[in-house]
Amino acid sequence: AQSGARLRTDSTVARAFGFDIMHQVRDGSWDWIVMTAGGNDLRGNCLRPETPALRDRQIGPDLTGDIPDFIARLRARGSKVAFLGYYDLLPNEPAPCEPQFDIINARMAELAARDPGLVFLDAADVIDRNDPSLFARDRLHPSARASAIMGAELARRMRLAE
Repeated sequence: AQSGARLRTDSTVARAFGFDIMHQVRDGSWDWIVMTAGGNDLRGNCLRPETPALRDRQIGPDLTGDIPDFIARLRARGSKVAFLGYYDLLPNEPAPCEPQFDIINARMAELAARDPGLVFLDAADVIDRNDPSLFARDRLHPSARASAIMGAELARRMRLAE
């Protein structure tokens, strides 16, 4: 994965440098594909009137959209998919996107309940938003410790889905 990538970009230059998640998966036969998506697409837009439409383009209330379509493409290749959802930020940090991420997480949980080959982890279930040690210096991204916690739980759930 490329840091800063978006779920979708119309820029051929951005796509060429790996900034389009839907074009990051290499050809081949993969048992599992671990992914997250949507955060960079929404960041900076969460307080705008068009945000719900942008979120719904990713995954709508009827569980259609770019994320379900992409997961269906990966599943059609024979891969299982593990999707890491979003955690909440520290209580004193501005978090205008959290309501949008909560909706995405709820929809992803519903999508995963329909497909035994899709594992979803709502990272908020394993990341204590009151523990500053779980956040990097930017107070937005996970620390190495938080990444290890999320990775261990995601791996546990993937083993259960085998």
